[in-house]
Amino acid sequence: MIDYRNVFNTIHTNLNNDVHKGLVASCIYELEKIDVQNFGIHLELLGGQTFVVGDWNKKLSLQSIPKVLTLARTLSIYPENLGQRLVQA
Repeated sequence: MIDYRNVFNTIHTNLNNDVHKGLVASCIYELEKIDVQNFGIHLELLGGQTFVVGDWNKKLSLQSIPKVLTLARTLSIYPENLGQRLVQA
């Protein structure tokens, strides 16, 4: 089994300093309500086992996450010609 606790701790340690780089998109108003210092990871397996690190229980904004999930799903359906479909749209 994957050692999720160790993987998440490594990711959190390596990326935590980078979280504070960049700017919050001012055009997404919901992001202004969220503390930019928050950084956490939470995973719950189908069997109910939970792995967490950092600020996993703090509020977050889902403004950009649906875009990534939609792209990933679309790529799984149309892997060969997605670029062509996007240009034609």
